[in-house]
Amino acid sequence: MRPAPILQQKLLYAAHNCVRNLPCNYTEADAFRFANDFERPTYDIHRYDLAPVCVTSEGVLLDKLGIVEPLTIKNYLSDYGKKYWLKKYWLLPKQNLQQKAVFCFDEWSKGLFHWICDVLPKLICLREEAPGSVLLLPHAVQEFHLQSIMPLGFGSVHSIARNRSIWAGAGLTTVSEIAITGNYHASLMHTMRQLFDSYFPLRPELNFGERIYASRARARRKLANEANLEPTFEKYGFRKFFLEDYTFIEQLSIVRHAKCFAAVHGASLAFMAFMQPQTRILEIRNETDTHNLCYFALATDMQQPYFYALAKPIQTGLGNHSDLVLPQEQLERVLGQITA
Repeated sequence: MRPAPILQQKLLYAAHNCVRNLPCNYTEADAFRFANDFERPTYDIHRYDLAPVCVTSEGVLLDKLGIVEPLTIKNYLSDYGKKYWLKKYWLLPKQNLQQKAVFCFDEWSKGLFHWICDVLPKLICLREEAPGSVLLLPHAVQEFHLQSIMPLGFGSVHSIARNRSIWAGAGLTTVSEIAITGNYHASLMHTMRQLFDSYFPLRPELNFGERIYASRARARRKLANEANLEPTFEKYGFRKFFLEDYTFIEQLSIVRHAKCFAAVHGASLAFMAFMQPQTRILEIRNETDTHNLCYFALATDMQQPYFYALAKPIQTGLGNHSDLVLPQEQLERVLGQITA
């Protein structure tokens, strides 16, 4: 592997081990479901100032020698090989950016969870660069991308179109990976929560109560028997709402009012990053899933009691993408525990 074109490197945070708090309703029979994340390491976090490089819309860094590794984050969605480099670096048009740029995204960053939990903590590390830098964003930028960077103070932003690349001619500043995705650096997450608390005031008209349930009824991978469970949620004082009906800023107020937050495994639980310590979390999980433990991990770092309910998949062969059925008696039991 050839050296990356690094002009300057600085260690921001040293690696450490994260030991998780067990779920509040944990039983030894479920140990296999959580064992993968009982303990995880973070990485050393470095800030890098790079020589001019090309940045693609998928968050890949290129120069005339090829893909810049290891600073390009390679996920399993795409094959970033020689053909990709030839097309993106030599064939597609490049826009020459003559202002210092900040870059922290990858091919996952268009999604809400990865944006909140992977990208925003990196940008917290680079706030001092914000006033004089252009923040590079992935293609297909959404409202939540733009509203969530408001507290960081970047002077300007630039979304990279899919059929173009950016030549960062004045140099590029970035941050190395914090941890395997779905794991976090608690200090950075606390700093982010404090920053958002101070920047976005709570809005009283968006107080939906202290117990809320974020429905996925309009999404894929939903709770198929949700209608039958609504009386149980209501019995324990949970108000149902659809996160997608509100802007990111409005969503922040809704979830920050909550003292109990329930949801099926999905991006709405990423808002745990902004909820207060001691907010009680209920994650409705696919009983076959022993891998996607990002919210179990996040609860420890955000000092939030974590509960789980195991639902049965109804579409064989889809794994964690199946719709779910949650037995009413199990929901009754866990809501009784979380509201005790």
